[in-house]
Amino acid sequence: MKSRKVNFYVVAALSVLAPTAARADAGVPMLALLWPASWIAFIPVVIIEAWIARRIIGLTWKPALIRSSIANATSTLIGIPLTWGALLVVELVLSGGGRAFGIDTIPQKLFAAIVQAPWLIPYEEDLNWLVPTAAIVLLVPFFFASVFIERWAFDRKKQLEKSLVQLWSWKANLATYGIILFLLLCTLAYSIVKPKPSPNPRAYENTPYANATTSRSRK
Repeated sequence: MKSRKVNFYVVAALSVLAPTAARADAGVPMLALLWPASWIAFIPVVIIEAWIARRIIGLTWKPALIRSSIANATSTLIGIPLTWGALLVVELVLSGGGRAFGIDTIPQKLFAAIVQAPWLIPYEEDLNWLVPTAAIVLLVPFFFASVFIERWAFDRKKQLEKSLVQLWSWKANLATYGIILFLLLCTLAYSIVKPKPSPNPRAYENTPYANATTSRSRK
């Protein structure tokens, strides 16, 4: 049991350093999905938050875009991984090192989707709804981390009015995270209503399992 926990901690540490190398059969480290997605959305987010900075603080486009780029790069590069890492530690403590408790009951489903959101247990048949649900759960701590990190990075030299920068950090992140939340909710709804593919009767053809089944039926 101890060796199993040690292996989980080692894999978790390696995932932080190289999240794309994580294997699905060892679970789903959500950082491997959300971090690349954050960089893909980087430019649209920068533009939206720069536009909000123009409206609230009165900046022109160039300084607004520069400040928004620095703020979002800081929160994406540092804030998201550190927040995910802290949440992973909480998960490991509460789940006894990444233990799978099953998802047969409602409390078990909530535990798997909320407490174990940073690193999902590989319940393969339920990952279609677990992944978007975990992403929605993680949006909450990511949002607050982004608000405070971007507030600092946006005006590190304290050249702007503090109250306006604070207002910008809240409204800018509410706007961008609100869009992301909407997209994730749509993904979750689709994963729930999407019919599951029926098993392929030929899936086991020419496999040892099929040969064993055939030999038993002949007997």
